[in-house]
Formats: sequence, structure tokens, C-alpha cells
Amino acid sequence: MKETTEEEFIDIRKVLLKSVDKWYYFLIGLALCFTIAILYLKTAPKQYEVEATVLLKDQGLSDRSSGQEKFINGLDLLSGNSELADEIAILSSYAMVQRALEQLDFTVSYFQYPDTWGFLGEQMEEEIYHSKFEAILDYKEPQLIGVPIYISFPDPKHYRIQVDADEATLFDVANQQVVQPEVEAKMDETLPINQPYESPLLSFQLVLDSSYVVEEDQQFYIIVNTLQGLTKSYSGKLGITPISEESSIVQLTTKGRIPQKEKAFLNTLAEVYIQHDLNKKNELGLRAIGFIDTQLATVYDSLQSVEGNLESFRASNQIIDISTTSESLNAQLQQLEAEQAKLGVQREYYQYTSEYLRNNEDVTDVVAPSAVGINDPLLNNLLQDLSIMNQEKVEKAYSSGENNPVLRVLENKIRSTKAALIENIDNLISSNRIASQENQRRINRLEGQVNNLPQSERNLINIQRKFALNSNIYNYLLEKRAEAGIALASNLPNKSMVDTPRLIGSTATEPNKSLVFFLAFLAGIVLPLGLVTAQHLLNTKVNDSADLNITPTIPVIGSIPRAARGQKLPVLAPSSPVAEAFRFLRITLDRQWLRQDTQPIVIGVTSAQAGDGKTFCAANLAAAYARVGKKTLLIGADLRKPRLQEYFNVKDFGLAEYLGQEADFTTVLQNTDLPHLSVLSAGKATSDIALLIESDNCTKKLIQEAKAQFDVIIFDTPPIGIVADAFVLSPYMDIFIHLIRYNHTNKAQIAKLDSLFESKDMKNLVVVVNDSRRDESYGYSYDYNPDLNKN
Repeated sequence: MKETTEEEFIDIRKVLLKSVDKWYYFLIGLALCFTIAILYLKTAPKQYEVEATVLLKDQGLSDRSSGQEKFINGLDLLSGNSELADEIAILSSYAMVQRALEQLDFTVSYFQYPDTWGFLGEQMEEEIYHSKFEAILDYKEPQLIGVPIYISFPDPKHYRIQVDADEATLFDVANQQVVQPEVEAKMDETLPINQPYESPLLSFQLVLDSSYVVEEDQQFYIIVNTLQGLTKSYSGKLGITPISEESSIVQLTTKGRIPQKEKAFLNTLAEVYIQHDLNKKNELGLRAIGFIDTQLATVYDSLQSVEGNLESFRASNQIIDISTTSESLNAQLQQLEAEQAKLGVQREYYQYTSEYLRNNEDVTDVVAPSAVGINDPLLNNLLQDLSIMNQEKVEKAYSSGENNPVLRVLENKIRSTKAALIENIDNLISSNRIASQENQRRINRLEGQVNNLPQSERNLINIQRKFALNSNIYNYLLEKRAEAGIALASNLPNKSMVDTPRLIGSTATEPNKSLVFFLAFLAGIVLPLGLVTAQHLLNTKVNDSADLNITPTIPVIGSIPRAARGQKLPVLAPSSPVAEAFRFLRITLDRQWLRQDTQPIVIGVTSAQAGDGKTFCAANLAAAYARVGKKTLLIGADLRKPRLQEYFNVKDFGLAEYLGQEADFTTVLQNTDLPHLSVLSAGKATSDIALLIESDNCTKKLIQEAKAQFDVIIFDTPPIGIVADAFVLSPYMDIFIHLIRYNHTNKAQIAKLDSLFESKDMKNLVVVVNDSRRDESYGYSYDYNPDLNKN
């Protein structure tokens, strides 16, 4: 566990060090991210937040007093005890939002953008509301929806219409139905201002405000919206939150590009909701008035007929007065028949209510019993309880599914209450029938007495009785209708708007400039850091000394810093860090790894792959030995890709010719401008030259002749990871230097060094690091220009 922690720490340190080296990544990243942030703030639609507060519950919503305490008993059956959550669900419901939008002029959205900015200007468009012109749609014709319809004014008397849409939808705005889901729309016409635009895809009249002045640098476009799309949009962004747990006041919030538009929506939504509450309360009263009006119409016709009969009888019989007995009998009959009429109205109400309850699920439209003069407490309470439970069921359905256990409990209660109510009504019908029969018996008895009167008196009494009966019933119904009308007129909604819509803050809430710039700064740091981390994780090259721990068994005896640009032999400059590094490498080889006698030494230089700098190191190491007076021979053993002629002024003639026995050792030797340093270049290789290197006689002879004349022989061999020449020459080497170049040598190649070292195939294998940073090069701080030691 501890080792893992240390490795993670080292990796983090590497990433941080690389981040410092790649400081320009962060500069570029910050500049790019802040530029994107500025462009985003310029082009992103600004969103303004508007809020309003509405009272959803008051004394009326929680009042559970009996119906007898109201102005007209029973007309308040729908006075609710709905919970606040249910009211919020109703206010935010799809139907309520749709009703509000139906009353607003949001069908056409208007946008403007600067024309001088080209494509970027279109991205900077802004929505306008109650603009200087209005597109009045022809609702009799289908319209294009959801696509921009560009409108421009080439001059004060004309307007231009442009539409370019490969796939558009043709929509019947009046009926809110899709006419054709996919149509191609291509339009470009210029018309006089007062001429409507008419086409199979679009029809409207453009109306300009008299004060509108055409701006040449402004372009406009409109979009025709559907009611369904608008409802979904506003339902999604409408927020309703109680101001506290105990309060019945809620806060309505919405966001939009135009504050005035959002204010209009919240205002209309609150008005529609409050009117919905009032309509719900008035619904029962209107139902009662309708029932009474039906009865009045019937009674009125009868009253008109009887009144005509009475006038005709008086005129034809010239009867002015009747006896006291007739008057008494007539008064008693009128009283009994008035009671019989009331019993009939009540019986008709009972039958109506019973039939209504049996055929309907709820009682939202049932007439209150008090509206027809029935003051039965049990009936009134049962109807009120049933109405309350039914209303609660409707409201619960807004905010929960059909499988809600609360709804199931309510349905069971409603069924049991309805059964009890129907049973009570049946009992009342029976009682009413008994009372009506008794009353009719008394009427029959009095009619028998009337029959004993003279014929003229008897006829007059019958006519007067019918007239009085209809007149009393008519007056009774008029009285009940007046009472219901007064109650209806005095009805007030329980809900009300507390605070009208207002803008939150003085500026747009979105986009948030502070947040955008913070995210831009964060992205400007995180993205380059992530790039550096990814480069570090994906990098398979040796980057620093820590990566050399892959081969801990092989000693690292030197580190060569980066040479100046174009400098092939920096060892000849005594003050350079590179010269000091090769001097340190030479001393290390002499004192720790090579024999201390006067015998010549043979050094091989190789690497894992091309470009690690083996030729550069071989040439400079040879020059370092020559500078201290050692007779040094540098042999270009890389016959496939010779490079020594780039470092010294020598001919391309040497080892290949010697191994091919085309020239002797003395002939192939070439002197250099540096005293004590000779070069045996690779020469011109042939197809079978690799086989000559494997010849023990030729190679052994070369080593013997070289040792006879030189103190130090250095072989520049081919890369050991590519060809096998270095293995062939290894038995003749006193030490083999393996070059590893930072940021170039693959780590996988270094891993193979362990097997080479353990197999003893290469004697005295050591590692020298090339192209190291200054902080890993013996602490020297001389200034020099960076370049790559590529050769």
C-alpha cells in the first residue's frame, strides 16, 4: 500500500512538472476558453426570471360549517377543504396553463438580429414583444410552424418574405391539427406593405405601427407556435413553491427572454385560476337557477291559461261576488293545493336527485335541496359530504396516479355515502307520497262540499283555485330564484393574487456572467492539465531519470545534456555543459570500468533505436579521449546508415572495403583535424556486408591492427533493437555503452536491457542518458540554445 502511494505521488509530481514545462498550454487554454465564454455571453439568449405570489387557501377553503349557516342552505356544497398540494397541482396543471395561453397573443413569436454581423449576427438574435409590426395570421388557412420566416424591409413601402426549410410542418392553427407533417418550404417574395401574403403554406397580413421607422441594419423573423408546444414549454418552466410550510401563499416563478411576456403569462394564469375557482363555486347556484327556470316556464304557461279562463268566466257570467261559504271553501282548497304543489316540486326534486345519483359518478351538478325549499338536515349533510369527497377525489387525481391508495379509500367512502344518500332519498319519497295522499284526501273532502254549491259558484271557485295555485307556485319559485341569484351575485373567489408579477433582480439571471467566467477559467486550467496528464499517461518514451528505474540492475554512468542547435562536436568547446558531461563520462570509464594498465581499450556505443544519438555520443567521446592525448580510433560500424562523415571531413571509404578485403588497414584510416583522432568510416556497404561482420577472422584482425596503433578504439554500432551487428561485435568490446535518449527512447526497449545484462551476451553493459535536462546534468547552469541530439 505504501509503495502505491509513493508511485502516485511521483506521478502527480511528474504531471505538475510537465505542466510547468507546458505553461503555454494553459495560456492558450485560458485565452481560448475566455474567448468562447465571451462569444457565448454575446450569443446566448438572456433569460429573465419573473415571480408573483398567489393565495391558494383561505377561510372559505377550510370552512366545514353546515349548509344551514349559509345565505342559501346547500348552495355551498362545493366549498372545498382541498389541500394546498392539490391546489398547487391544479394551478400548474396542463389544462390550466393551456387556458391561460389561449387568452394570450403568443401564437407568433418575433425576433430581430443585426444584419451587419452576418452569420454571427443571426446567433445574436433577441426576441421582441409587442413589436412595431404584427403578423396577423389567417386562421382559415394552414400555416408553417416551427421554422423561421424572415421578414425584411427593403424600403419603407415594401416588405420581403424569405423561407428556406427542407422539412417543415403545415398546421391548422384554428383547430390545432397537423395538416401535413413534412413539406418543403422555399419562399422569396417582395410585396407592398398593405398587401397580405397568401400562399398554400403561409397566409398573413403584416400590420405596421404608424410610428415604426425602418432600420436598415435590423432583420426580423417570426415563428408560428402551436398551443400544445407553448403549453409544454410554459408548463416545464413554471415553478410553484409555498413561501413557508404553514402558509397558503405560493410563489409563482417563470423564466423567459422577455420580462413583459412572462409577466403577462403569470397575470393571466392567476386570473384564469381565480376565475376557475369562482366558476366552481357558482356552478351549483347556476344549476339551481336552471332547475327553477324550468319549473317557472311550466307554471307560467298554466298561470296564463287559468288567468284567461277566469277573465272569460267573469265576463260571461257577470259574477262579482260569492257567498261566505264559497270563499271559505275556496281559501281552504287554495291552501291545501299550494301545499300539494310544494310536495309535488319536492317529489320531483327527489326523483331528479335519485336518478342523477344513480346515473352519475359525482354530484358536481346536483341542485341543492334548499333551493326548492327542502331543509332536511340529514339530506343536506349527506349531499355536502358526498360533494366534498368527490371534489377531493378530483383534486387528488391532479397530483397522483389512479393507483393511489388515498383515491381508493375515497372511492369506497363515496360509494357508501352515495348508497346512504339514495336510501335516504327513497325514504323521503315515501314520506312525501304519504303526505301527498293525506293532503289529496282533504282536498277531495273539500271538493265534495264545493260540489253542493250552485253550478256558477262551483265553476268560479274551481277557476279561482287553479289561478291561485299557479300564482302561489309561480311566486314561490320566483322567490327561490331571486334568493339563488342574490347568493350567486354575492359569491367571491377564495383565491386572490397577493403580489403582481415582478422582475427578480435588475438584470438577466441567465446566462450568469460570473459563473460562465468561472467555468471558463476552470476549463482553461482543467483542459490543459488533462491534456498534459493524457500525454503523460499515453507517453511510452523515457521522460526523466525516474523512468530509468525500469532497469535497476544496469548502472547509469553518465548523462549528456542537450547540445546547441547545429553543434556536432560540442566537446571541443571547453566551457559548455556538454563538454563537461563527456569529460565526466571519460573519467568514469577510465577509473571505474576500464583496466588501469596501458593496454588499448575497445568501447562499443549502441542504442535501442535510430535517433537516440549514438553517433553523436561516439564522436564526442572519441574527441574527448583525443583531447587528452589518447590516440583514438573511431570506427563507423553502422554500415546500413553511416553518419560519421557528417561530423568529420572524411571520405565514404573504410570498414566495408576493409572487411571486403578491398583495402588494407592503413589505406582505410583517415586522419581528422583533431590531433590524435583517426576515423575508420563505414564505407560503401554491399548486400553481403553483414556476413563479413560475422566473420571472426576479419573482425579479429581489425581489432588486432587497431590495438597495435591506438590507445582507444570506439565502435559506432547499429541500434541493438533493430539489427544484430552489435551482438556480433560484443565479444570484442571491453565495455558497451547503451544510449537512452529522453523523450525519444521507448520504455519497452529499455525493459529488454535487463535480459541483455543478465544473459552476459553483452560484456560490461552500461547506460548513458542523452538529451537530459539541465537540472539532471551535474548542476551546470551555462546558457545554451536547445536542440535535439538527433544523430
